[in-house]
Amino acid sequence: MFQKIAGSKSNFFAALLFSFVFGVFAAGFINFGNRFFWPFFLISFILTALFLTEKIKRKQLFLGCVLFFFFGLWRFVLSQPSQSPKNLIYYIGRQAQVAGEIISEPVTRNGSQKIVLASQRIIIAGLAEQRSARGKLLILLEPHPAYFYGQKITVDCALEKPFQKTGERFSYADYLGKEGIWVVCLSPKILSVENGKSNIFVQGLIGFRNFLAGRLEEILQEPYAAFAGGLLYGARSNLPPDLTNAFNRTGLSHIVAVSGYNISVISAALLAFLNGIGFSRKRSFKISLFGIVFFVLFAGASSSVVRAGIMGVLVLWAKNSGRSGSAGRVLLFTAFLMLIFNPRLLLFDAGFQLSFLSTIGLIYFTPVLEKIFYFLPSRLGLKDALITTFSALLATYPLIIYQFGRLSLVAPVANLLILPFIPLAMALCFVSLFGAVIFLPLGQIFAYSAWFLLWYMIEVVNWLSGFEWSALELKISGWSFVLFYITIILFIFYLKRKFNEKNSF
Repeated sequence: MFQKIAGSKSNFFAALLFSFVFGVFAAGFINFGNRFFWPFFLISFILTALFLTEKIKRKQLFLGCVLFFFFGLWRFVLSQPSQSPKNLIYYIGRQAQVAGEIISEPVTRNGSQKIVLASQRIIIAGLAEQRSARGKLLILLEPHPAYFYGQKITVDCALEKPFQKTGERFSYADYLGKEGIWVVCLSPKILSVENGKSNIFVQGLIGFRNFLAGRLEEILQEPYAAFAGGLLYGARSNLPPDLTNAFNRTGLSHIVAVSGYNISVISAALLAFLNGIGFSRKRSFKISLFGIVFFVLFAGASSSVVRAGIMGVLVLWAKNSGRSGSAGRVLLFTAFLMLIFNPRLLLFDAGFQLSFLSTIGLIYFTPVLEKIFYFLPSRLGLKDALITTFSALLATYPLIIYQFGRLSLVAPVANLLILPFIPLAMALCFVSLFGAVIFLPLGQIFAYSAWFLLWYMIEVVNWLSGFEWSALELKISGWSFVLFYITIILFIFYLKRKFNEKNSF
């Protein structure tokens, strides 16, 4: 097998990429400090020289895999902040005045407002000296007054490490760390606020999205307006807590969240729906691709949203071309590029993990499930939509159980009853919104048809989540998590082999 991989350029390249990903994975668990930066760099330099001069393919493959493994280790170490006076993390535990700029749209949820400040200057309490200190600071504020992207503020507060609840598997510090946030401010006092020179493109996107959200609220009542916003551009912060909990219990939170999982499943369902109503495969692909770009721009085009869009495009390309082998290598290369920019995504970003696994499911599990559920009706793309959903669920269920400690028993039924209507609901919401932008009464007329579908889906979600047994609290160990995936992979491999043998006769 080693010789076979070494003899194929595509497999050789894939092995190197996988070694890098494995190196990032190992570094996250071993928790190397910054002191390993230069040793890893030196080892990587020596291995590079050996790799480039080796002529025997098998030896070159071995050296290349070791080299890329150390690249992964080195890149993860590089992502950790240094304890330097020029870095904001250096001042944790001190009272300070920090001046900087708000670099993302503030999020208001659960009675608090979260803003991310890019630090520029700092004054330590008791010292008159002003210093330059770079880094991101998460500030928790009251919901009012509201702050905005691009504003320059000065805040007085105690700089702290991100808090962690005792006994909880989810690490809030690691979650913030993958976004480059290592310092939080829980009891701030805002000293000054002034308008800054923000990115015009981002400012325009935020302003346009807020305008559209206002139009949605004028043509639809709550919670339907918030639900429509979640479908169109992932704005789930306005959903009532009880409805958010209902979506979580029914395994449908992906339809109102910005993630590769969400975009992949919905875009694949949209592709199937368009094919089902008579559009050509080429035209369906183009419309679905436009839908992804539209969604990414509407959602603010942040790094996480762009990553999700890339995953969605990859799934569309794989389903349109039917080349699962090539799609798998492209997925691995995509993951490699994302981890080059941010290696902490692999272990500390549930959205990235769900996106990656759901894409694997859609690429590799869908062809097998299509043969199992051949009897399902194909009208309006129903068969493709359901198989796509179950492929994504099968690939992500173990991770959802491990990460969130929750197993939704009604998720298959909920997806069966709701997912086929998502493309139509999104289309009607978009038409209603577009009509409202042109002439408000026109949008209100179209909104009646959109409202009926939104009402139906919310009623189904509330009904299914109302059963005591609809979701189970279930915690599994890391070994059980790995065993789950080994079992799923072996089962899919067995079915694929069985179908291939059957077709060979």
